[in-house]
Amino acid sequence: VRRNVKALVVACNSSSSAAYSYLKSNYRLPIVDAIRPTAERVLKTTRNRRIGVIATQATVASRAYEKAITKLDRNILVFSQACPLLVPFVEEGVLAGSVIEVMLKRYLKPLLRKKIDTLILGCTHYPMLRRTIQKLVGPKVKLIDSAPAAVEKLREVLEQAGQTRTEKSKGSLEVFVSDLPRNFIDIGARFLGEPLNNVRVVRFKIEVTRNGKWTL
Repeated sequence: VRRNVKALVVACNSSSSAAYSYLKSNYRLPIVDAIRPTAERVLKTTRNRRIGVIATQATVASRAYEKAITKLDRNILVFSQACPLLVPFVEEGVLAGSVIEVMLKRYLKPLLRKKIDTLILGCTHYPMLRRTIQKLVGPKVKLIDSAPAAVEKLREVLEQAGQTRTEKSKGSLEVFVSDLPRNFIDIGARFLGEPLNNVRVVRFKIEVTRNGKWTL
């Protein structure tokens, strides 16, 4: 907000499930999350109204996808599966092979028993495993990535506000992080398909007042 951004995208599913409502209530700028646009896309995809979700434990525990989807259509059944072991493997660059397949089979088996026809990849890491996941669920199950859904929603919001870019030149990328974990730059470059040259750590302090409120 201090950098005068014109929109905010909460691109992490776990962060969306935990923080979207708070952000929406406290800031006036356009805010797009990863979950609600994905829920809208799922309605256009499913044929038998049986949706599977693989996500982090935090996202599954929040029931964010279930709430968002059933709010749009009460007749849709949503089955969620937490996959805590996937993120560490993706961050280590292990994207295929027998170990990954064994883990995915274990996570996907309960969902396939529910006869889902659509599977939400409810974590930004999971599209890196898309090829293996599609192989295991078969061609009849449609995979939905939350990232394209969020991008399309962002485009829609900016167009409605008249804030889309008119310049044809490519924009620049600046990366600000609250912490710089091991391999972050390499992993980020792998995800975005371009090098991360301007990564800066932002230091911040949280102060809690006597009445329990906090400020940044």
